[in-house]
Amino acid sequence: MSRVFWDTSALMKLCKTEVGSELLSKKIQATPKPIFVSHLAVIEFTSVNYRRLRKGLQSLVELQKVQSILADYFR
Repeated sequence: MSRVFWDTSALMKLCKTEVGSELLSKKIQATPKPIFVSHLAVIEFTSVNYRRLRKGLQSLVELQKVQSILADYFR
């Protein structure tokens, strides 16, 4: 079985449309495999989202939504 490892930038592409988001979504759909994420990526992901909130690039509702998605993934 092959394994897929995601870093923080890949996680961000799933919750925020940016360059590469569409390609990543297509790749996920084409190759459903176990996904591995480091604990550090979870911390970085949270940090990036709170920074976006502080800078006014993301609302509190959006922050709560992406954090909820991340929490559901790791349950």
